Amino acid sequence: MSSLHLPRVVSQRGKSSLEVERENFEKRQAVAINKAINSQETPVKEKHVRNTILGTFQDNGGGMFWTVATKLPVQGNPIVCWKFLHVLHKILRDGHPNVIIDSMKYRSHLTDLGKLWVSSARDCLSAASL
Repeated sequence: MSSLHLPRVVSQRGKSSLEVERENFEKRQAVAINKAINSQETPVKEKHVRNTILGTFQDNGGGMFWTVATKLPVQGNPIVCWKFLHVLHKILRDGHPNVIIDSMKYRSHLTDLGKLWVSSARDCLSAASL
């Protein structure tokens, strides 16, 4: 008789259903944000942005977005930076009202990001004019 390979069920002992639900929410949000903001030269998929926006309502703010977004390589890749700013714009506009309040503590991060890419663009323009 051949053996069947059955998936192992990991016990969630000691965790309440709310804790398990929160962990699942965090995983889904991290996946949606990472799929929306990636280095592929393709447009951001609306379904990932929509999931991120809905997540701001479930989280009552932008804390989960910023937890994931601060780990992204936005300073090293212009595509990732553009997609990050695009998704940020969408959640600021359409997300939970507390996203704006939660995002205020990242103003300096956004200012530094703008200075980095402005100086990078100037360097590219000056090199092109030579």
